[in-house]
Amino acid sequence: MSRSTSEARKPSRVVLGLRAARRLILYYFLVVLRAVVLVMPEQLAFALFRFLGDLAFVTVGVHRRRAIEHLRLAFPEISKSRARLIAKRMTRHLTRNAVEIIRFPKLSKERILSMVTINRPDIAQEIAREGRGAIAMSAHIGNWELFAAAIAAMGYDITVVARKIYYEKFESLLRATRRAAGVRVVYRDEPREILRALRNGHFLGVLADMDIEKLDSVYVEFFGRLALTPVGPVALALRTGVPLVPAFIVRNDRGGHTILVEPPMHLVRTGDDQKDILVNAMRAAKIIERTIRRYPDQWMWMHRRWQHQPDWPFAQQPRQSSP
Repeated sequence: MSRSTSEARKPSRVVLGLRAARRLILYYFLVVLRAVVLVMPEQLAFALFRFLGDLAFVTVGVHRRRAIEHLRLAFPEISKSRARLIAKRMTRHLTRNAVEIIRFPKLSKERILSMVTINRPDIAQEIAREGRGAIAMSAHIGNWELFAAAIAAMGYDITVVARKIYYEKFESLLRATRRAAGVRVVYRDEPREILRALRNGHFLGVLADMDIEKLDSVYVEFFGRLALTPVGPVALALRTGVPLVPAFIVRNDRGGHTILVEPPMHLVRTGDDQKDILVNAMRAAKIIERTIRRYPDQWMWMHRRWQHQPDWPFAQQPRQSSP
């Protein structure tokens, strides 16, 4: 590429300045909105955010259309109107998540525990007794930020592996919110910190349901289609020998939340590292898919889950399924 072509593709100072200004305006808007929610009665905050979510659903067409498209890819038998209804419920669910997360600084441990129940406390207790840590493999379903806060409120040490937001003001705001809930954060590019958390006997929370090209990933079947899937949790469990525990949080019919903990995965070990990673990543993806099928309106369907596809000389046809 010539120097002139490269320079022509670089954003101009005006464009960069506009982007910076837009981020700054959005940041202060969020700061003000956060302050309002913290002093507002909870139910009024839920109503306000539901209104804002419904407004966004109507006006921000790109995310609405993408969510509906992805729902119909995952569930070919459902109608467009049914997909639209699930997408709208997902939007309302996310607005409730936002209010709950913003209010973390106001929530005592007792309040968090009153919001959340766990289906298999015995599994968490046994892992904690062993003291060798565990990888809690989860997904962007339910209120995943509350999941970590609830585990911390139960008295367990938990560290979550997060993606750093590269606008420092946003990152600082989110980091402070997590810290207020007793959640320790390490970042994906900090392998020593990740291993240290396991050595210290922590639960290590990892979300493994996104298409992120920069991460070590493999293509596995997800809702009948190939999806680029991170292998970090599986590879780490194979390497360290710590339990890989599927664990999710979902909003229940009573208005609270339920943490669904499954027994540790029995990992396939053949001695072929690449094969083991692929086979276990396939099995892990099926567990995540099964949970999403049970609660389709609580997963982030606007994410480009099938964005990247392999350059293979054949095409895989999706299977017919319904939510």
